[in-house]
Amino acid sequence: MICLGLDLSTQSLSAVLIDSAAGKIIHEESINFAESFPEFETENGFIRGKNQEFYSYPQLYLVAIDKMMLALEAYAPKIETISISGHQHASVYLKDNFTQILTELKASDELSKSLTPSFSRPIVPIWMDNSTSEECKEMQNNLKGSVTELSGSLYCERFTASQIRKFYKNSPEAYKDTKHIHLASSFCASIFAGKSVSIDTSDGAGMNLMNLSTGQWDQDLLDACAPDLKDKLPSLAPAASVAGKVSPYFVDKYSLNANCDICLSSGDNPNSLIGCGATDPGTVVISMGTSDTFFGAIGNEAIDTKGVGHIFGNPAGGYMSLICFRNGSLSREAALKATGLDWQEGENLIAENTPCLEENYLPFIVDEMYPHCPAQIDSDKLAEFTATKALVGLIESQILNLRYYANKHAKSISTIRLTGGASQNTAIAQMIADVFQAKVERIEISNSAALGAAMRAANASSKQAWSELNSMFTAAKSQLLPNEANKEAYEQKLVKYGQLLK
Repeated sequence: MICLGLDLSTQSLSAVLIDSAAGKIIHEESINFAESFPEFETENGFIRGKNQEFYSYPQLYLVAIDKMMLALEAYAPKIETISISGHQHASVYLKDNFTQILTELKASDELSKSLTPSFSRPIVPIWMDNSTSEECKEMQNNLKGSVTELSGSLYCERFTASQIRKFYKNSPEAYKDTKHIHLASSFCASIFAGKSVSIDTSDGAGMNLMNLSTGQWDQDLLDACAPDLKDKLPSLAPAASVAGKVSPYFVDKYSLNANCDICLSSGDNPNSLIGCGATDPGTVVISMGTSDTFFGAIGNEAIDTKGVGHIFGNPAGGYMSLICFRNGSLSREAALKATGLDWQEGENLIAENTPCLEENYLPFIVDEMYPHCPAQIDSDKLAEFTATKALVGLIESQILNLRYYANKHAKSISTIRLTGGASQNTAIAQMIADVFQAKVERIEISNSAALGAAMRAANASSKQAWSELNSMFTAAKSQLLPNEANKEAYEQKLVKYGQLLK
């Protein structure tokens, strides 16, 4: 089956086209918003407002879809199913005429121009927005019950509920005019389907509005947010649902197969879980980038995070957990710079000092979220340390911090799928294997969210097994086994590190 996965990120729209039967990636394409659409005058795809506000234009998503489908026109007649990944938490606000405009689209039309009259909010908030602390506090005061028990997360400024509440408070007439509130992912799926489609439960879990246990909108959460909200939200449905066939607009304009399925879309985090091959409990992903992110499937039993990280839906079934740590590669680079070494020399130093004999410390150069802790060290302090304490000690402390918080989400971890820049450092990868006492598999996937969307499309339309899709598209490039001789030392270090956090 020929499957198209699209990833609408903050900065770009990317496509991965796969042949799910042959296990091949046929084509990849990416459109950078700032480069391709300078008329929107964005900063890397977003608009910076005041007081930590961040927005985007919904029209930008539409011109990108038209441009992408034109770029894929040669493949279009063979595409049998489509699913979309959208940057999680972002929302789009639409008037009553939205669905009528969709049904009346003609091949000569442009999506952006045709749909502009349907937007009740001309610019829309995205996940970077951090301006809604007041609204989070208000909802917490309004709510009957525990938001983490109900929704899987504390009230978060970037989550959809606080953004909806702010819109209702600041623009009550525009809120009243709003008939549909979609997530970025479900909005794009609606465009392709030619009708308003459901929000999938995986992405819906990132709104602070869905009851994790029931997979439905929670009335107490809705009431705490804004009036008449349930009437404005699409229904919720499982991620593996097919919403319908593709809109005639895409058939007539870009020669898409009229029988092409449009599957429910999901957020970038759930799609990346799929694209990294971590569909089953016991396998987790650690992405080592500017921030370090831990995520993995946790089975069918939702857990109360008690404010640590988030619980979302797993598109493959059950739930997934996610914890993001602010101190990632920039902290590692600062530690390396303090030693005066290059990365090859640094890698050797790490390999020769695992476990590190120096005392561990809180490795936070910038304010950290987990734990909620201000910066503890800086470049000057690192320069006072020995090279081993500065580099090996910082990285080891980062990994201990990862494990400490991962233990609160994952009951057991047998395999860690490692990605991101630092994953290529064999000494760091081996240290992770030793600290977690788990197999580490290094993966090289250029766009895990778009690939995950394509794999989800294959699963939804043909019921192709996840095990088969994983073996064909997410195979590890290399693996490292834990050194059991280091197990006891790291168990003791973990206890001591936990004491630093108290």
